[in-house]
Amino acid sequence: MIQPLEKSESRKVIYSVLIVIGLHICWLLTSLFVRDMAIAGRMLITRITYWMCFGAICWYAARIEKQPLLLWPEKPHPFVFYIGSVILILLVIVLIAASIALPLSRMGFKPSNLVLQILTLPLSIKLYTVITAGVLEELVFRGYIQSRLQLLFKTEYPPILLSALCFGLLHASYGTLINILMPFIIGLIFAFHYYKYRNIKILIICHLLIDANALLHTTIPTH
Repeated sequence: MIQPLEKSESRKVIYSVLIVIGLHICWLLTSLFVRDMAIAGRMLITRITYWMCFGAICWYAARIEKQPLLLWPEKPHPFVFYIGSVILILLVIVLIAASIALPLSRMGFKPSNLVLQILTLPLSIKLYTVITAGVLEELVFRGYIQSRLQLLFKTEYPPILLSALCFGLLHASYGTLINILMPFIIGLIFAFHYYKYRNIKILIICHLLIDANALLHTTIPTH
């Protein structure tokens, strides 16, 4: 387990987290800048930009921090644990969605028009979007941010909460409460699992499956 940083090094961790937040703010501004473009071009540009942000984070970790992107070494688990974890995580998320998101939807909090537009995209762009989100967001929010926040707070709960909050706010560009609330809850579940079991691959698999289910189905709501 990574040992807490000395006080003289805590500032470096704060800078690292602030830089990642700053990059994501720039990415969100890019989303606003291209909001009038056709949805296909918009998704391509914003996802390419996110890969560039991820590259900058990797460069910063290697060249400035001089340490791995993932501070916590991957902990191996039996294959059955992978299967069971994925099933359990997805089941919990489905139950939470049914108890929170559906009532909010009936109250008028509908998914944004952007989400509905994404459903009309070609399969290739949908796959590109799913892979970008499923892989990069886990490496950044769980692998990079959460482990560094852990060094600052030295307890599990603030890093779990803050990394999930950042993850939820990342989805603010979708424009609705549901599109922020559900990612925040998912972020809490993922962050707790990552803290306890130290395996990012399980979360990447779950994230890919969640986004694939959301984006790759062909039924588009009409009301």
